[in-house]
Amino acid sequence: MLNEDFEKQYKEYFNDFGERGFTLAWVYFACNPTNLQQDVSQENLPVSLPNNDMIKNDVIEQIKKQNNPKETLELTHLFIKNMIIKDDFLKSIDKKDNILISYLIINILKSPILTSNYQTSPENHVIKPSLSSNTQTILIPESNKYESLNKKTKLIKSPDQKNIQIPIINHLNKIKQSDDLFDIFIFLLDKYEITLKYKKEYLSNLLNHYETIKNNKKIYKWIDQNNPEQIQWILHYFQNILKFQIYLYPIDYIKTINRKCNHYEIVFLLLAELPNFNKELTILKLKKAWSQQKFRMSGKAKKAYHLPLTKETNKKLKTLSEVLNKTESQILENLIEEKYRITILDENGRPKY
Repeated sequence: MLNEDFEKQYKEYFNDFGERGFTLAWVYFACNPTNLQQDVSQENLPVSLPNNDMIKNDVIEQIKKQNNPKETLELTHLFIKNMIIKDDFLKSIDKKDNILISYLIINILKSPILTSNYQTSPENHVIKPSLSSNTQTILIPESNKYESLNKKTKLIKSPDQKNIQIPIINHLNKIKQSDDLFDIFIFLLDKYEITLKYKKEYLSNLLNHYETIKNNKKIYKWIDQNNPEQIQWILHYFQNILKFQIYLYPIDYIKTINRKCNHYEIVFLLLAELPNFNKELTILKLKKAWSQQKFRMSGKAKKAYHLPLTKETNKKLKTLSEVLNKTESQILENLIEEKYRITILDENGRPKY
């Protein structure tokens, strides 16, 4: 049977897939059904996703090849239905906001173990849901649409045969090659191995936390995003003083983020990703270092000079300092400035020599 005929025969299932559904099926099931038994620690070379037409054909072809295609199709449909957040839920996200989308990508790629081990209060970070029977169980509905799954099946199910478990597989080697950060975010969100309920809750928490970070005056309000000197200095400070950068695996995604974001957006993300246990102290040091840098750039920084003076002259200088209530350095500076004005400058303040 041709793929087109098979698709037409089961259009009530395939019509619900959409581009995102076919991509998710390709990553998890259809491209290689043996992946269900794959060791998650196994390392493979990155594989870029093919175009949408190839993905769709691969999925349909692989479903057709199974011993029980209808059962596999039901499983794939149920899987997609319980993994993909609909567009209506995502419409509040600005697709062109590079900082927001990059922030979401970075957090989705974090390990749940890392996010749950922060020694800080819950309001300072968002705990990524761990992969467990609670977050990965999909109930099989009592529906004719899933009649094959409701019968005894060899597919992965619980002992009571009433639900299936989202498989944990090594899908990190499947790379979404795109210059559109929102496309990458959707791809990573769709294939995150938790069910719809927990995925929506996690995404909502991330969005709320992002707003909290963005409005934190202590972290960002001191930065002038229109001051390229300051932005470059902060980037240099992170790289050379703090030795801090954002690590993501696969590295393809951080490369895209660095390519698409401007320097201020990168600074924002770096500050957001500072470890919570010492973030406030690090930012305080950063602000202080920037204040010192501004002072140096202003040309007002003073260098120490040693001027050999006789004891009598030193005594007179000290007396002047006490009488005029000025430091000895200020006395010398005033005398030099006055002598320079009289000797070097004309009546219009221009140098005579």
